[in-house]
Order: sequence, then structure tokens, then C-alpha cells
Amino acid sequence: MSDYLFDVSPTQDEPATKRGRRREAATAIEQGPEKRVDLSPLVAAVYGRADEFVCLDQRCQGTAHDITHISGGRWRIECAFCGMGQWVKAGKTEGAFRFPEGLFEGLTIDEASQQKNGLDYIKFVSKKDPSEAVRAACQSWLDSFGGRL
Repeated sequence: MSDYLFDVSPTQDEPATKRGRRREAATAIEQGPEKRVDLSPLVAAVYGRADEFVCLDQRCQGTAHDITHISGGRWRIECAFCGMGQWVKAGKTEGAFRFPEGLFEGLTIDEASQQKNGLDYIKFVSKKDPSEAVRAACQSWLDSFGGRL
């Protein structure tokens, strides 16, 4: 009877000679590297911050949230501390909207407007972007100027 919980006996016979080991190593090199899967976490688009909500997790009770989805007047927010998500009624955000992707990824609308062709991009995105949240944020920004742009 073994002292181990699981069987730890070797599954393959060890090569008897050094020459056998060299052949195994050469075979492994000829086969090439294994295909690896990228297991890095996926980064969700963040449309803004919503710090006026309290996390649903009773152990966390964090008040810093990222807005990750916008749909039908509701936000999906995720706690910045524990990742707990919840849907809430949309309100005013403290953080400025940032483009989640595209030419001005990571920039606010104000920052994008100061870039070369930025205003044209904002006008285009306010009409043609597939994301409702991006279209709404750009259109709201343009409306704040009352047609002066």
C-alpha cells in the first residue's frame, strides 16, 4: 500500500540510454511548439462611471462602478472592487464618456473634438455608430452646442 493518495507511478518507461533521450528531444523539437490559447481576461467596453450606487455584495459594499452596457434607459454596472454586476436605471455619470473603440479609443468626446478631424468623426459617429450608447453620447454632446458646430 502506498503512502500517497493518488498513484504516482511513472506512466511511461524511462529510456534506458542517453541516445534514446536525445531521440525523444529531437522528435519533440520536430513536432513544433504547442498551440497556446490566450487566456488573458477580456476587457469590456466602459462607457463611464457610476459611483452613486452601492454594490449588491454584502461583503463588499463598494461604491465605485463602471458602466459596461447601456440598453433601454438602463445601465449594467460592475463593481470596481469585486466585479459584481447589476442593472440599474440610467442616471447622470460622474466620469466623462470615453470612446470604447475606434479612431479615438479611450478619449473623451472633448478630447476627440480637439484632434485633427475629430469634430467630423463625432458627427459621423453620432449618426452611424452601431452602439446606441456611443451614438447617444455623441449626439448629446453635439446638442449641447445648440447647432453652433
